[in-house]
Amino acid sequence: MKVAFVHDFLTTQGGAERVLTALHSLYPEAPVYTLWYDEQGTRGAFSAWDIRPWKTGPLKRAALWRFPMAIESFDFSRYDLVISSSSAFSKSILTNPGTIHICYCHTPARYLWDWTHEYLKEQKLGPLRRAIVSWIIHFMRTWDQTSAARPDFWIANSEYIAARIKKYYRAHASVIYPPVEPLTAPEQVHKENFYLFVGRLSAYKRADLAIEACRITREPLVIVGEGKAEQELRRKAQGTKTVFRGRVNDEELACLYTQARAVIFPSDDDFGIVPVEALAAGTPVIAYAKGGALETLTDETGIFFDQPTSASLAHALKTFHQREREFKPDVLRERAKDFSTARFVRTWRSFIKKHIPQ
Repeated sequence: MKVAFVHDFLTTQGGAERVLTALHSLYPEAPVYTLWYDEQGTRGAFSAWDIRPWKTGPLKRAALWRFPMAIESFDFSRYDLVISSSSAFSKSILTNPGTIHICYCHTPARYLWDWTHEYLKEQKLGPLRRAIVSWIIHFMRTWDQTSAARPDFWIANSEYIAARIKKYYRAHASVIYPPVEPLTAPEQVHKENFYLFVGRLSAYKRADLAIEACRITREPLVIVGEGKAEQELRRKAQGTKTVFRGRVNDEELACLYTQARAVIFPSDDDFGIVPVEALAAGTPVIAYAKGGALETLTDETGIFFDQPTSASLAHALKTFHQREREFKPDVLRERAKDFSTARFVRTWRSFIKKHIPQ
């Protein structure tokens, strides 16, 4: 069986790329088609793969309006099975009747659907440019919904995303949770007095809530990540016990996960790899009660806050103070095993055996 992959952008290393890596290990000879490939941005993680990009180098968002035509330009007529790893465009490839197309969907494009108004505010555009971008988004939303009929099978990374696929695309999706492997920390790493935020520094990830909540409670906070919102977040953090660590390697991140009293996860996320990584390090999570966190965390592994406000999060931090000793590292690590690579591969193979002729 000839297999190919298609992935929106290979320009960084995130959760979607981890899923792609796990899938690629099952079909190591399969080429990977992508709209944009940046070897430097991915730190050479995919340099040994057969990458077939539309464009290379740093990603240019100005090319957004060209991506629908670009993704349709890839020719998959030689393949029996194409697996798209999609959060925007890859699901919209064109395939022949004899080619099976499975879409592993990380999320329907948020800036086209439930995040449209927030996305436009975040861009801080003038009236004319805002009107132009709004028109482009309207065109792309129509194309996005129409092209959603192209996959033969949908797989969602959580029940939360399966529900969004049903709402926006009127399609049924099976659920296979992403693979999350524990990061290895050096021995003799002990708990310290700080909370940890890990994630891209963008409005969507809500690091601002963590900063403001720790201002209220006067708690130390360590922030790991980079992004467009970093300068604004640094301004908001003035006068607080907040430290920005930027981008760190896996060993450093493993140490921080292990040292932190708890990880703060304040965003409405599609699945959320960070909470599972925290559990694997034996660290509880304080999370916003929405999205994928409701599927990965339990009362034994974390604390939820109900409203996306700093006051609600601050209240959860105070609750954590009272319950901190209840969280047992062995219980947290055991929960993280439910989202291992071995479980992902086993579930994927079961899906293929059930749905794809051998």
